[in-house]
Amino acid sequence: MMLSNDKHPPRARLALRVGVTGHRPNKLDDKQDAVVAGIRTALAAIEDALSAIGAEARAAGCYRDEDPMLRVVSPLAEGADRMVAHIGLERGYDLQAVLPFAADAYEEDFADERSKAAFRDLISKASAVLTLGGDHQAAAARDRAYRDCGLTVLRQCDVLIAIWDGEEAVSSAGTGGIVADALALGVPVLWIDVRDPASGPRLLEQIASPGDGGAHTTVPVDRLDQRLRMFLLPPDSDSSSRTKRHGPAAGLTWRTYFAEPWPRWSLLAPFYTLFVALFSWTWIRPSATLPSFSDRLASPQRVTAAIDRRKEHYLWADQLADYYAGAHRGSFVLGFTLAPVAVLFALLAFGLGDIWPWVKHAEMLWTIGELVVIVLILALVLSAQRRRWHERWIEYRFLAEQFRLMDMLAPLGRAPGVARFPAHHDFANPSASFARWHFHAVVREAGLHGATLDEPGRQAFVYDVALPLIRDQAAYHKRTAHRSERVAHALHLTHVLLFALTFVVVAAHLAEEICHCLPSPFTPSLLSMLAAVLPAFGASFAARSSQGEFHRLAQRSEALSARLDQAADQLAKTPSSSSAALGDLAESAANLMVEEVLDWRVLFLARPPELPA
Repeated sequence: MMLSNDKHPPRARLALRVGVTGHRPNKLDDKQDAVVAGIRTALAAIEDALSAIGAEARAAGCYRDEDPMLRVVSPLAEGADRMVAHIGLERGYDLQAVLPFAADAYEEDFADERSKAAFRDLISKASAVLTLGGDHQAAAARDRAYRDCGLTVLRQCDVLIAIWDGEEAVSSAGTGGIVADALALGVPVLWIDVRDPASGPRLLEQIASPGDGGAHTTVPVDRLDQRLRMFLLPPDSDSSSRTKRHGPAAGLTWRTYFAEPWPRWSLLAPFYTLFVALFSWTWIRPSATLPSFSDRLASPQRVTAAIDRRKEHYLWADQLADYYAGAHRGSFVLGFTLAPVAVLFALLAFGLGDIWPWVKHAEMLWTIGELVVIVLILALVLSAQRRRWHERWIEYRFLAEQFRLMDMLAPLGRAPGVARFPAHHDFANPSASFARWHFHAVVREAGLHGATLDEPGRQAFVYDVALPLIRDQAAYHKRTAHRSERVAHALHLTHVLLFALTFVVVAAHLAEEICHCLPSPFTPSLLSMLAAVLPAFGASFAARSSQGEFHRLAQRSEALSARLDQAADQLAKTPSSSSAALGDLAESAANLMVEEVLDWRVLFLARPPELPA
């Protein structure tokens, strides 16, 4: 189902995913009523916090105008997992399940037919089921499968309800291990202490070190509201509780993005296309038109998302990024091309007046032409700065690439990570950007991608999803590297040639002053004009090379294409490994692409539109 009216980018629906980890019935039998009461209290606290945030979000208009959606993500094991699932369904929550094994193998761990029937009933009510296809035979493999299941729940939840006795887990797959992982990942944990469930849930802040005898650090549940606001509300809301935003793209907000129309015309883009085609000696068809939304929606070439909602979000971000890339690049190519033309107009009457008198007589015309060119350059640069083509291009491209990578990661229950930024690149850190917020809002709404990751499922994923995407990106970067290197080389040669011609002109001028031996057209005034105009054209080519960063683009794309080829080869060799190992390989390949986009972001945020020197 499509979400937008084709006029503006779609908003996500406000959603919150509640994960669960907890003990089996053997630790809950005599305390089930108190645990159930604690679960209801925890869910009520979550609902109250989401209701307040939802009212604020609805007033601002940053989400779709629908009631917030609450979802339980549970492995549906006996005990705590099912208790939260049942109570969530009673309260109107959506249910999604992560299973460590195929359902029939998983049922072997359940006590009796009644338990198996309850499991099947919950599965039938789930909107999505992700079956990880772990090995149920060997004890060690079974333990790994349970841990992978717990980690997948953490990746798919925004709040974790932990029904836990507070004791260190015997294995990393135990409740204590998953709780520790949640805290390490920054997931808020509502802890119901099985030893005293009547005390109600608390927000767990820190687990005491083993053996020191200290208590775990907790705070009241009402602190949850503040934790949720930090990621549910966009970056320009509740600024007192979030990281201060700064840098060139800091002023772009979700309001700017959601007000964007679908672009159909890009009048400046052909200037960049023709420039690259000329200097790379390749034919690139210039076009001032962009495809319509319905054309993009029907085209399978650009995106392979199985979920229409995510596909629509991708198409909007990608189209807007293409549009603003064309506007920014076309404006700097045209501006730097016009700059030496202004110098030429300024000197035409002086340089050619002795040869063609009519040029001298038209001096006012050349002056007007010079003024018009300067006004055009000013208009280009001021328009680029006022409309923020440069920042919009970079922010929307970052958003689109995150959605693209979800095609590969969503079937595995994963999402793109956030690379660590060194302090000196903090100006380009997107962690507090509207793009990062909107991306996660869409991921929360979409929820789990239902799939069965047994051996045939893993093989199908590798050959139908992962390898095509990785190889397509590797091929794109090979083309980019080849074209950018040719452009960089051609611009360098042109710059050197113009410098050499300037040297020849200055030498000829000196010879003319000494011996008056040059043919009649080469007057001193003409040579003086050429000595000024040729360096101006040379500087314009050097400026386009610097602004376009063609040499660095070639280096980066060549290196990344090689790394992506290696990642594809590795995936092709191990398509039937476990879902966890496959997920790690896919996430590693995705991180390569995320890091490239972030590095590209650093590179081009430092190249804003500017007046020619």
